[in-house]
Amino acid sequence: MSRISVTALDPYQICRNALVVFLGMKATSFLASYGAILLSPAILCSVAFCVACFVPLSAIAQIEDQPVAELVEQLQSSDLKQRRDAVYELVRRGERSQDVIRGLAEVANDHDEQLQFQALMGLGRAGKAAQAAMPELLEAMQDRSDQPRYRASIALGNIGKPAVQPMLELWKKANTDTREDLARAFAMIGPDAKAALPMLQESLDSDREKLRRLAAEACIDIVLTTDSAAAFLLRLAENSSANVRIEAIRGLRGLEEKPQTALKQFEKSLQDQDDAVRELALQAAVESELPQDRLEAIILAGLLDASPGVRVAARFGQHKAQLDQTRLATALIGSLEKLPKSDADLSVSMIAMLSDMKLEESAEVRGILEQLLRLESKPEDIATELADFGPGALSTMIELLQEHPDFEPYVAAALSNAGDSASEVLLGGLKSELPVVRVTSIRAIGKIGSDSPVVSPELFQQIREMTRASEPAERAASLHTLALILSDMDEARIKELPTEKLDELLERASRDKSESVRAVACSSAASLPIRGTSQQRVLKAGLDDESPKVVTAALTSLENAPNLLSDLLQQVVRATQRGTIETRVAAFNSLGKITEDSDKKELIDALENGLTEESTRIRSAATNCLASLKIKESRLGNLLVGNLGRDEELLLASLEAISALKPVSKDLPRTLEGLLDHPQERVRVLAIDALATVQKDRSELVARLTGAVQDSSWNVRQKAVATLGTLGADAKSAVPAIFVRIANEEDESFASAAIREIDTAPVESIELLVKSLESEHLRTQLYAIY
Repeated sequence: MSRISVTALDPYQICRNALVVFLGMKATSFLASYGAILLSPAILCSVAFCVACFVPLSAIAQIEDQPVAELVEQLQSSDLKQRRDAVYELVRRGERSQDVIRGLAEVANDHDEQLQFQALMGLGRAGKAAQAAMPELLEAMQDRSDQPRYRASIALGNIGKPAVQPMLELWKKANTDTREDLARAFAMIGPDAKAALPMLQESLDSDREKLRRLAAEACIDIVLTTDSAAAFLLRLAENSSANVRIEAIRGLRGLEEKPQTALKQFEKSLQDQDDAVRELALQAAVESELPQDRLEAIILAGLLDASPGVRVAARFGQHKAQLDQTRLATALIGSLEKLPKSDADLSVSMIAMLSDMKLEESAEVRGILEQLLRLESKPEDIATELADFGPGALSTMIELLQEHPDFEPYVAAALSNAGDSASEVLLGGLKSELPVVRVTSIRAIGKIGSDSPVVSPELFQQIREMTRASEPAERAASLHTLALILSDMDEARIKELPTEKLDELLERASRDKSESVRAVACSSAASLPIRGTSQQRVLKAGLDDESPKVVTAALTSLENAPNLLSDLLQQVVRATQRGTIETRVAAFNSLGKITEDSDKKELIDALENGLTEESTRIRSAATNCLASLKIKESRLGNLLVGNLGRDEELLLASLEAISALKPVSKDLPRTLEGLLDHPQERVRVLAIDALATVQKDRSELVARLTGAVQDSSWNVRQKAVATLGTLGADAKSAVPAIFVRIANEEDESFASAAIREIDTAPVESIELLVKSLESEHLRTQLYAIY
């Protein structure tokens, strides 16, 4: 008697067996008449409970120690589940007797995937004992599916030498897929598969890249321990396939005794066209015993390589080889002169390398910075690296500003990124005789942040006095820095600073003769701790300014002070119809923040004008404004529908507005249905939202969204399925399409949630659901029952 261990009852398994028994008793006509009732969860659970009493314990039990002979015999059972239980148990135990091997071999090519995969896995684990199963393994090697071939190749590889000749015979008639897996098995066998070398070498010129790579791996594993290994690997290193060359370099790298020819190959491969080959060759060269001068040249070439991967390998190699940092830095600085002006990525990478070397000599840093002036890099891209050069280098940067004022953005960014470590340099810069140095230091202080100990009452007062400087750039920078310091500072610290009469300071700045200063005054109005009346005066002056730059700054600031919008509404509305595109876009952005008076005629007129503007940027801004204000004016809604055109920015804005406003239009649903096939994913997602808002005919809506359930984009599928779920029972016709998604690992969560919300299914889905009861996917089984 075998001992049966009964685990906790699995309700899913009970329900599955119960429903199979119940449905098996009914004729097709019964299903057609009462299929909907069968899908009722309450009745289903009742049926499951009744029938569960008659389900054999073996259906829910796990066999623990049934005799091997019985398990082998059970592999021939007509009951699929018994066969599966037997193969799982035999593989779990790791039995290697010939009876077990033959039993596993007989199901190694079964039509049931679970049986086949488990049997092949068991044969793979059996090692040389699986030799008796070679005919079945060779048959599995010809399977059309890659998984059986892969598992069979592992088993053949573990059998070793006895499998070589039968595999060679199979190779002669095999297709490319099978040859790939045979090559993997030959690689596992290694030197004992020497007879396969001629065939494998022929495959090194195959049109199939994967076969070339696997054949190369096999060749290397076969010859690696022989005296001819190096010569063979050197020939492989000349192959036209990059994958083969990579395997050759790996093989050469793995040789315990590397001949000079191998070292020369590493250097030669540094010129390879493939990035991965160069990276591997550099790593191999660094590990080799090369003279210091040759190694230094290799590292330098790697540091200047176009591939980021090769450069990273070179930086690691530089530290590992402990090269002379000064000589290498000198060579790198010299190489900067040869860089194309447009090669920003490489220039930033080189600055990072040089910063790692912690250069402090002013002459070296000066050379680096002077070369940077001719490169077309953005300041923010290299600022972090520059900051790592240290305080001495930062002082040199400031000195360079006298000769190169254009370098100011780089220095300002580097100083701000250096943070508190640059405090002495910054404080010294405020006292410089050069305006550009003072401006750079002021801006850097503003970027450091209010929490820095550098920001003291004395420093605040010093910057405040600089708002009266003769240079406009210095006045603008000082005012902006004051605003930055105060914008995120807590009230306790603000009280420690001399902030009295900031109102007068800001109003004076709003009347400054410099456009830049007036613009900063407007942009700072919402962040400085001043009276609301002063804020209003500054922003009103900015909105009435003749300079578009100042008007735009005032409008942007108003977005952060919506309480002032009602009093300044006329000026903002006027700004939507004059000035640059940037100004008019900023005006609509500000209007979108209004919390009251959103029904005023002048506002509606401004939106109507904005929605018909020639500039799509202005139309998009007006559309976003309309959606924010939720103005349900029919003429504006019609304009929204008219803007569902080709411009993507405007199209997205219009779709969001339609979802928010629900305009009534006879042709709108059809237009939105057309957008469900739009090439842009975001458009399709928003089109689903908008269509669900305006389509009143639920059957039409379900029909269109059911098609979107099969979309290639996860986001679109999720949106379509979730929207169908909100329709409840009205979406039951979509259940078959949604149900299929449960078996998809990416989709199962939202698909099963929608099935629960819909909570019914059409009679036509019975066949699909019953078939799904045999699925290997547990959640598919569960929801088929549900």
